[in-house]
Amino acid sequence: MQLHTSIAEFLLQARADGRSPHTVEQYQRHLAWLQHALGAQRSVATLKPNDFARALAAMARAPVAGRSSPRRATTLNALRSTVRTFGRFLADAGYCAQDPARLIRRARGASSPPRSLSEDQCARFRATLAQASAPAEQRDAVLFELLLSTGVRLTSALRADVADVDFERETLLLRHTKGSRPQRVVLTHAMTERLRAFAGRREHGPLFVASGGHAMSARQAQRSLRRWLDRAGIETAASPHALRHTFAMHLYEASRDLELVRAALGHRSISSTAIYASIAEPSLRACLEKRAALVADDHMIRE
Repeated sequence: MQLHTSIAEFLLQARADGRSPHTVEQYQRHLAWLQHALGAQRSVATLKPNDFARALAAMARAPVAGRSSPRRATTLNALRSTVRTFGRFLADAGYCAQDPARLIRRARGASSPPRSLSEDQCARFRATLAQASAPAEQRDAVLFELLLSTGVRLTSALRADVADVDFERETLLLRHTKGSRPQRVVLTHAMTERLRAFAGRREHGPLFVASGGHAMSARQAQRSLRRWLDRAGIETAASPHALRHTFAMHLYEASRDLELVRAALGHRSISSTAIYASIAEPSLRACLEKRAALVADDHMIRE
């Protein structure tokens, strides 16, 4: 079997296994590069570990278009993970006698802190959203406020139906989530009333609708977010996922309860949530400095 055919088979299996569209798209992007490096007509039966090693090493050295800095370690690790998954598939499907990616290891390194908005940026962003007037602007404002106030993923919010909002219990049922595990999200009273006003008389259909009457796409939401950030004077590179991180960071700083944050984000393991405790060090340092100042003042008064 040729490489391009095996890649198509792998992507088909990923969809059949229920992988999210985002994951399949990433697989496709990574394997298109691998196909370019090894050749579309290459027989997968001849693939060896050193073929993948040479291809990955070349990728790590290759310049990034429009950028002077090298590829980030997290980007290269994501690529390695895709190649490892693909290699296991080739062996499991019987296309190779052995897994050609069996020697690939992810590089060790500290995780980059998640991008989020500061409290000042968040306040400016919300103040700008409050100026929404046209229907499309009001839709954007409700969507981004929902992400900020609940931490739900963009794709989950965009695939929500009007009927998924329980106005009496003040919750939102997310039927499409990472891992395909439905999640019921708690809404604040203010967010519930905002969604009630936004939905109006609609009882069914996509909660967030684009101009054509179909559900708003992630690409549309990303472009809209950039426009709103520009209007708010926020130059920080931020994606809709940064709003999820902003919610998580603010919730942890307010509660200091990782289990609470884990439940709110729908993480399976608290290890995925622990990053928010480590990036709260500036807040911890400020508290320690304040405490030290109070102790020093008290000591001076006693003297």
